[in-house]
Amino acid sequence: MSRVPPLVNALLIPDMPVAMWWVGDLPHENAEYVQTLLDPVDRLIVDSVHFNDPADLGIVKRVADDTATAAADLNWIRLEEWRTATASVFDPPEMREKIRAVKGVRIVASVEDETYFGERIASLFFASWLMAQSDHRVETTFDLQKGERRGLIRVELDLGDSKATIERDPVRCVLSTNVDGRTSLPDAVTRSQLKGIDELIVRVLKQPNSDRMLPKILPLALELAQKQK
Repeated sequence: MSRVPPLVNALLIPDMPVAMWWVGDLPHENAEYVQTLLDPVDRLIVDSVHFNDPADLGIVKRVADDTATAAADLNWIRLEEWRTATASVFDPPEMREKIRAVKGVRIVASVEDETYFGERIASLFFASWLMAQSDHRVETTFDLQKGERRGLIRVELDLGDSKATIERDPVRCVLSTNVDGRTSLPDAVTRSQLKGIDELIVRVLKQPNSDRMLPKILPLALELAQKQK
């Protein structure tokens, strides 16, 4: 293992940006080894759907907090369409202040194995993102249902005097929102969930700057994950 970092460094071109795609689960038992590999790396790309322990999220958090390497997670990028659709709920002027009044959220997700940690991370990320937008703790319920396709199915928001639902049509694979009985199809929703791994990685590499939101939600997601253990 100790021979790998020098071999990698020897292959690098000076003054060129370096991105590392870590395939599969992070070896949290050998966190120092991961850190050594990351020394010359500008961006670490992971896919947390393959993580088997909250400690793997902990490594990504430490990378984001303590190093110059920017962290990117393909699992987080897959949620882009859900974040866009949810944000559209609060676009009308009368709804804008309600983002800070979210009382509860129920997140329904389809998983292949409800006991596998990586299957739960998308739900944890979404709940953490909502908390970061709301600036307060949100009562969160996770409903994991066995299905053939991974990912979120429905999000239900309790806004106090209003109810909102974001849901995927299983036939058309489009997201719709429903606020107090009014249904709409959000504009400009990116279908990232339908994209392949290579397309998601290209999406990451095309971003000139690191994702500013991911480091904010990682501590919240890690805390939620540890409570569920």
